[in-house]
Amino acid sequence: PAPTPEVLSEEKKFLADVQRYYNLQLELAKHKDNKPYVAEIEKELEKLQEVKTTLDKIKDTEQETEKIKKARVEYEQNLAKVIGEQAKAAEKQADTLANKSRQKAKFGTVETVLGKSGNTLAEIEKLGTTDNSQVQEFISSLERLKKIYNELYKKDGVITDEEIAKLADAKNQTEEYRKTVERLLKQMELGNGEQDTGRFVSGDSTTYYDQLKKIAAELTNGKAKIAGFKQETNTLTYTVKTGTKEISTFTLQVRDLDHGVTKAGGSVKTFTTFFDGIKRKLKEVSQYVMGSSPVYQLIAELRKGIQYVREIDLALTELKKVTDETDETYDKFLKTAAKTGEKLGSTISAVTEATATFAKLGYNIEQASEMAEAALVYKNVGDGIASAEDAADSIISTLKGFGMEAFEAMEIVDRFNEVGNRFAITSKGIGEALRLSASALNEGGNSLDESIALITAANEVVNDPSSVGTALKTLTLRLRGSKTELEEMGEDVSDMATTTSQLQAKLLALTGGKVDIMLDANTFKNSTQILREMAEAWEDMTDIQRAEWCPYVQKCA
Repeated sequence: PAPTPEVLSEEKKFLADVQRYYNLQLELAKHKDNKPYVAEIEKELEKLQEVKTTLDKIKDTEQETEKIKKARVEYEQNLAKVIGEQAKAAEKQADTLANKSRQKAKFGTVETVLGKSGNTLAEIEKLGTTDNSQVQEFISSLERLKKIYNELYKKDGVITDEEIAKLADAKNQTEEYRKTVERLLKQMELGNGEQDTGRFVSGDSTTYYDQLKKIAAELTNGKAKIAGFKQETNTLTYTVKTGTKEISTFTLQVRDLDHGVTKAGGSVKTFTTFFDGIKRKLKEVSQYVMGSSPVYQLIAELRKGIQYVREIDLALTELKKVTDETDETYDKFLKTAAKTGEKLGSTISAVTEATATFAKLGYNIEQASEMAEAALVYKNVGDGIASAEDAADSIISTLKGFGMEAFEAMEIVDRFNEVGNRFAITSKGIGEALRLSASALNEGGNSLDESIALITAANEVVNDPSSVGTALKTLTLRLRGSKTELEEMGEDVSDMATTTSQLQAKLLALTGGKVDIMLDANTFKNSTQILREMAEAWEDMTDIQRAEWCPYVQKCA
């Protein structure tokens, strides 16, 4: 708004007083030997004391502004110097990370190594057959395979062909044992015959209940819940909880001929829709009442189950809003989500919600599922990540920034975690910095490994990943002369070179011809290479050259 007449009048009076103040100061200097006249001037100056106070404040403000400008330049010089000096270490670190990724690619992910063994192990636990010698051989072989895989995964040095061969042999041996166990399990499938437990009872039928109850506990490692006992057939029925949505039923029967105990499989109960699942749960839990479960415990478990299923139902509804799949596909997804949740210590609803987050961005349900698992892993390993959605933001920015595919999401998390465990930056910090800079760093010709290395090196100086991400984005855009993008960010581009050749010539002149931003007439060098060259030239540059270089290239970094 335009100033009022009163304000203009005050401003005019103040300017007149300032002019009079300076005139009196000149008169005082000219006639300092004329004491009577000096006394008159000093009286007049006392009347203008408020003007003097205001002028002193303005002078102090100007001095403070100069100090701030000087401190800013010194900070930018120091930051550029340290980043430059660590560029070589950054490149070495990037090579190390890239080499480790190549090494791990030789033996694949844990899923490809273990193959179907995890499913077989789940079937063993479901059927309660861990006491079988063939099963024991399979479990021992699987543990050995896991141990070899983990040793290779954690190894820092070169992975030899002999070590790869050792892993392959362990994998093949485990697969052979697994096939043998699968054949055994098929013979024991529910409703497909009986199995001799190798155990016997003694006494008469009045004592069989306690003995069979003990055998059921031994076969299931104490997980069996007694559902009933028929004395006329000497048969004990018990159930085993084999998953968050599944209960299996078995029977133990005493043979009349030799009093040996035979085990047979029954049915498996699984939730499908919400209301059908609740009805089935009521029927299943009623079996426990025949044993020793109190009524109040029964009610509490039912309430807990209803709430759990409701959460899954709500999460699945959100997923269906952003995907268009068949009922069969959604059923398959829920089974996979249950396994993923169990593996990661999460819930089916959490896995479903994370999947929906990625599906909203246009990924299909399979891609979104892979990325959701990566986000949940990242949330678990990244200290301070509040939710899977926050984890997803960093993963998505990195994927899109570097043009990577959905299946590479877990590889990104592995890199974040690897560096976070080794250097003075958290995996969350790396993700936050890349969320702000991934696209610019990729456009600047830097690989993901080089970008992580630059972020790690810079963070050792400022210990603020967000500032580091913004600084590297700004630096990269300035080195590329991206004036439009910088203006959109609200950056000051008044001191920026107007052409690439002008920027190239300026930096060559400041560094004595040692730093050239171009590989050839049409190709930029990447940010990492430019900073490495700057580190080599830095010691030979004068303070004036350094001061000119900083604001010219990374004024806002």
